[in-house]
Parts: sequence; C-alpha cells; structure tokens
Amino acid sequence: MSRRPHLTHLIIRTLIGMVLFFNLTCAIQFLLFPLTYLGIFEILKENGTAVIRGYGILFIMWNVPYLFAFINPIRFIISLYEAIIMQSIGILGEGWIMNSLPQHVEQTKNMVSRFLYFDIFGLMALFSALIIIKNFTQTQLSTE
Repeated sequence: MSRRPHLTHLIIRTLIGMVLFFNLTCAIQFLLFPLTYLGIFEILKENGTAVIRGYGILFIMWNVPYLFAFINPIRFIISLYEAIIMQSIGILGEGWIMNSLPQHVEQTKNMVSRFLYFDIFGLMALFSALIIIKNFTQTQLSTE
C-alpha cells in the first residue's frame, strides 16, 4: 500500500466516513422526524419530540472526533482513537441497556439492538482504518 498513498487514504477515509455518514443520518432523522420514534422509545408526544430532537443534537456532538478523523486520519489520529473509545462505550452501554430491559418492551429492544449492531460494525470499520494507518505509517517510515 505504500506505493499508493492516495488509495490508502481513500480506503481509510471511506471506513471512517461510513460510520460518520450513518451517525449523521441518524441525527438528521431524529431532528427532522421525531414523531417517527415516539412509539419506539415509548414516550409521549408532548415532551417526546424534544427528547428525540435532543438525541439528534447529541449524535451531532458525538461526531466531532469522527469528522476530524475523516478529514485527515493521519494528522488527527487522536480523533480516531477517541472515536474508537466512543464506539466501545456505545457497545458496552447498549449491551447493558439490552440486558436490563424487560421482555415486554420489544420495540425498544429492537431499537437498542439496531444501535448495538451498528456500533459493532462501526467499531470494526474504525479499527480497520487504524490498522491500515499503522501499517501505512510504518511502511512509510521504513522506506525513508
């Protein structure tokens, strides 16, 4: 890969960009269409739209490190590490939530499981990007 740095950067940015894209898509859905999610989260319409929109704002806030990692994954590698830690916290937290939910809240369990599966996929993509960066930078250093 050291002979094709542009391709390597494209692969790394694609892996990070997929996670960023799906996170921001979720944020936009929560911000623009909060009524869609009221029943899933089993909250009332009066306060529910504000809660769901709040989730959307949180998703945008959480994605700041992903954005920097996407813009320049080598220069902002610390942001990639932060994103990996955030994905890991998401997986642990969502797993804990899934295990604490009663059986009769099937819609909520389905929603949490979707977040859990996405975060597992996201963590694998981010780790893959990190491995490629590490291999790429080591190859670059050894050829200098």
